[in-house]
Amino acid sequence: MQSEEFLTQVQNRAALADRDQAAKISHAVLNIFGQLRLAGEIDDAAAQLPKDIEQMLRQGGEPEKFDADEFLARIQSRLNIAKDEADVAATAVLSTFSAAVTEGQRVNLVNQLPNDFSRFATAK
Repeated sequence: MQSEEFLTQVQNRAALADRDQAAKISHAVLNIFGQLRLAGEIDDAAAQLPKDIEQMLRQGGEPEKFDADEFLARIQSRLNIAKDEADVAATAVLSTFSAAVTEGQRVNLVNQLPNDFSRFATAK
């Protein structure tokens, strides 16, 4: 999947008005998701993404543990949006991320996710 296709899918899944909004929420969601400690699975999956999308994941800082509520709170804060909008953003970006990697990598990633995160990555 190329960068433009990734952003188009995010735009469509989140029902956003334009590609700039898709890029903005993709950057925020992937940046925060990249901070989640997942035993190297994020790095393995990131290697399958276009370089600019991969960089969004790698700019998050040191890995740490947090739950889905904290994830959504960080997205809300970063983008200054409501919780339901943060949920839509997380689902649009992470389901596109999941679709952008191989089936084997998708399974590995979803299996490493905390239980309350899997809904974001497995949405259609």
